Amino acid sequence: IDSITITVIDGASNTKIKTMSTTNNFTGFCFGYNSQHDKLYIGEMMYAGGQFVGGIEVIDCATDSIIKWIFPGSQVRSICYNPMNDKFYASIGSASGSGSGRIEIYSGVNDSLLKTIYLTSFPTPIFYNPVNNKIYCGTNDGVVVIDGNTDNIITTFNKPVPAAFCYNSTRNYLYGSDCYTGGRGKSRLVVIADEMVGVEEKGFKDKDKKGVTLEVRGLGRPKIYCTTGCVSDIDFSLYNIVGQRVYNYYSKGFIGTKVFELDFLPSGVYFAVLSLNNHSEIKKVVIVR
Repeated sequence: IDSITITVIDGASNTKIKTMSTTNNFTGFCFGYNSQHDKLYIGEMMYAGGQFVGGIEVIDCATDSIIKWIFPGSQVRSICYNPMNDKFYASIGSASGSGSGRIEIYSGVNDSLLKTIYLTSFPTPIFYNPVNNKIYCGTNDGVVVIDGNTDNIITTFNKPVPAAFCYNSTRNYLYGSDCYTGGRGKSRLVVIADEMVGVEEKGFKDKDKKGVTLEVRGLGRPKIYCTTGCVSDIDFSLYNIVGQRVYNYYSKGFIGTKVFELDFLPSGVYFAVLSLNNHSEIKKVVIVR
């Protein structure tokens, strides 16, 4: 992104394929990638008429074309994607450039607005943790932590005030560059150590379960067992740590137990997702070869 120009580059040859202009000549400021539907979101901002405005470009990466433009009104500061629940999150600053803000949550399928979380402080970076299915949003008052299943705020760290995030998947540590603490010219690196829970806690509600279970058995080279006590249409998928689907199985009118062997997968952390009647159960799977 170079101001109002979007450049598409071939990753194999590092050569330019094409260029596109942003809608309404807004300046590109941030981006996030939708790994399930191969779409790119570009957050934009522009100062006009004494206030900040912004938008979100939705780009189809298969055709390298803009397929939608979203106008949240105020400046878009940061974007992240949640592959477990197929949603993307945008931190939206106020039109004045200070004060309050909000987080807007959109469907990863049709890019429609699902929910808005209003904040009392100005937001900047937003980050998705694939291990515990949580979203972290930095603000001028600290860090807001959101549950990826319910999209409710779990907790808030009053300090630090991060300007950017990076993630250590081995230790499940989130690093924030706290460039505001102590005034101009002073900064520090803040480490947030979160627990390794969240994703694996999601299961079917009793009224939706209908005798369906999803189990991970074994260590190192586990197997996944899907059992249903009644005739059901089941949709089973495996996702890697970055949210890419590596396996899918669908069966209409299935009853009994289906065992999924994982010998074809390399070592790593994966997420098994079983969908039934618009509900899903998620289990974390660790493979060690």
